[in-house]
Amino acid sequence: MRVINLKRQLILTTPNEDREFKLKENEDYVVPDGLIGRIEEQGFVESIFSNKEFYEILGHKIYNKEDLTNKSLLSFRNGGIGDLMFQLPAVRELKKKYPSLKFYLCCSSHYKPLFEGISFIDDLVELPLTLDYLKQFDYFVNFENLIENSKDAETVNAYELHARKFFIEPENYRPELVVNKNVEKEVLKDLQPYKDKKRIVISFAASATIRTVNPYFYKKFIELLDNRDDIMFFISGSKGQSKSIDEFIKLLPRKKVAKNCALTYGENIQQTMALIKNSHCVIGPDSGLLHIAGGLNIPLIGIFGAFPPSLRLKSYKNSIGLKGFGSVHPCHFGRGKWNCCFQHKWDNDNGSCFLAEKTKETYSPCMNLIKPEHVVEALKKLGVI
Repeated sequence: MRVINLKRQLILTTPNEDREFKLKENEDYVVPDGLIGRIEEQGFVESIFSNKEFYEILGHKIYNKEDLTNKSLLSFRNGGIGDLMFQLPAVRELKKKYPSLKFYLCCSSHYKPLFEGISFIDDLVELPLTLDYLKQFDYFVNFENLIENSKDAETVNAYELHARKFFIEPENYRPELVVNKNVEKEVLKDLQPYKDKKRIVISFAASATIRTVNPYFYKKFIELLDNRDDIMFFISGSKGQSKSIDEFIKLLPRKKVAKNCALTYGENIQQTMALIKNSHCVIGPDSGLLHIAGGLNIPLIGIFGAFPPSLRLKSYKNSIGLKGFGSVHPCHFGRGKWNCCFQHKWDNDNGSCFLAEKTKETYSPCMNLIKPEHVVEALKKLGVI
């Protein structure tokens, strides 16, 4: 996290999103490190009057196992769905230990609906925040780059890793999400034509190419189940993926896909949550939809490349992780005890796999070690089909 002061007002657009950051001049803002890079990319670096580490100014308020009775605590994480959800079990436990604690979760406006109805979150605040506003809080927990820059992230489950920052060990590491009942009613109307079908949600892509499944893998998987008239697929993802999903659906046999959910629900996380809650299984790479399924206790199948599925799925019931590596086929471009590839988009601008670049492929070769037949077998083990 950084504290910056600007010489003039700036309006910055966020990548892949139709949202803006409005920063006033002569105001101290606390912003994620990535926003500094965005300012530089958009040619406004000369507009920064001062740029300091958050720890230089408010480092004395970083939570370090203090008594939180009648205190306020705010957590930072400028990440996606999974990155934010990893905090939930620890926060739930903290609120049990300190009922008078006021907990505030900081995230982008797009992800705020994800946390609607969660009783142990007192309020949600959006980055960027002014320094004056932050001074009212007693303590902070900063999760920026916790997974990206930590060697422990290669061997420790993400929920456990985040709990360590809160100095607590939850009895139950499974997160809990709440679906808005009114939103769910509307989604159920959409699902009415498919009420007698096995509804399977496919997460089209992860946020980084290295973790994304080749769409032709999904095509072959769906073709394997073409003779099953009792199954209907829903292809989901972000709004920015909707055009790619449309093109993908054109390649599929008959009418096995109910709809492009990225187009229908891509801007509303609560609608996506309602869809997943009323589905029989979610299939996808290490992505937000997989974690939503885990938070709603819906069966899920994770497709992983060169790092162990247990690092993400250990806390989820009714989950199966398919891994594309092992003692016989480790990723030679990985590092650490597990030969894990953690060089995602923070090391590579396009989020690609280094081994794929060497072999002149788009997707990680580790993913090719997983076959569509493995997903069918996983569905059978989960009792979905």
